Amino acid sequence: MIPKYINREHILEAIKRIDTDGVPETHNSTKFDLLFENRRYPPKYVISISHLLLVGKMLPVKDFSGGDEANNFLASLGFQIVSKEEGEVASARKENRVTETDGMNLFLAAATKENLEKSILNKVSFETAEKFLEAPELKSLESALGGRKGFNCWAMTGDRSKMYESMEVGDLVFLTMKETGAFNFVGSVLCKFESIEFGKGLWSYSGKNPWKYIYVLANLVKTNTPKKEFVTSFGYKPKDPIQRPRRIKEENLEIAISKFGSIENLLKHFGINLVSLNEIETDLENNLRQGAGFGNPELNKKVETVAILKVTKEYEETGWSVKSVEADKCGYDLLCTKDLLKEHVEVKGISGGIASFIITAGEVKQARNNPNFRICIVTSALKKNPQLTCYSGQEFIEQFSLSPLAFKASLNQ
Repeated sequence: MIPKYINREHILEAIKRIDTDGVPETHNSTKFDLLFENRRYPPKYVISISHLLLVGKMLPVKDFSGGDEANNFLASLGFQIVSKEEGEVASARKENRVTETDGMNLFLAAATKENLEKSILNKVSFETAEKFLEAPELKSLESALGGRKGFNCWAMTGDRSKMYESMEVGDLVFLTMKETGAFNFVGSVLCKFESIEFGKGLWSYSGKNPWKYIYVLANLVKTNTPKKEFVTSFGYKPKDPIQRPRRIKEENLEIAISKFGSIENLLKHFGINLVSLNEIETDLENNLRQGAGFGNPELNKKVETVAILKVTKEYEETGWSVKSVEADKCGYDLLCTKDLLKEHVEVKGISGGIASFIITAGEVKQARNNPNFRICIVTSALKKNPQLTCYSGQEFIEQFSLSPLAFKASLNQ
């Protein structure tokens, strides 16, 4: 069995090593190759080298097969597997495909400049919401805003109920202004509510269906993403008008992942960095990134418990022994051992879909100085399928931005 803690970055590091050291004749593949940047690599050997770089020893070839198991595992990480004889893409079994969106849905929506000016280019005041919303919706909005008096929002018409129901906190929404040929804004869903009165009072509309399903957007980022290139990345036609709101389906996400390796890589290709959506700038993140230190204590405890159980199960299923050391305050949560291997695992649970969390100075010190340190992040922890991603200490320091939330002040003597 291939360990689940091997991720795409580990495979890329293995490819770099093979580019330098080459492949021994005894490890050449016979039927399939991993195709990356027009170069071919033996799938099973790549996985073994990634394990060597990760834990210090090769993954024994007897522990996993070089056929479907290796090919489907690499395909699930977004790599292309081709037939050695014919050069054709080998089909990964659909049940083994992984859509790497960390539990997020992606939505596309169109808008007129007039309507965008009312709630995207400018913020809607809380006083405006008070004119139209009933007490339950108003209370929910007030709680989500965390004391803020202005917010950005967008909406769907009354005939889009199923799409609205599929939208969850943390999902990404891309807005295109008509006749610009680009997606002009992207934001994360903070909360949502139903109100025809609010929709009528804020935006103009035509037809039988007024704006009814409202969603508040946090961390709104202005972009200039070419519309044609962006939609074709998901397999849509270049001239697709995107006239009505659309949730990008799983099969279309998989098309993008096959090209870019992950949705995050696709966004970076278009100059949209998820880190910029994660930065802790306002009180809004208390609701967007619930858990991992943000949110109320009761919710945080629930998310933390689910995350610990998820990580423990993943390690135990691959033959590791797991001991909780949370009470020892040693800078990590779990001590995981397997034969001579040892890992010090810090667990972060997040109920939303974006990996943003509070980490202590002691934990950062472990990441920088402890070669056995690993941080395992469970996003969408309270959903049906929580997503687990693990990083070594070095990977964490290189790939995450650290922002100070507080300082210790001492009177000068």
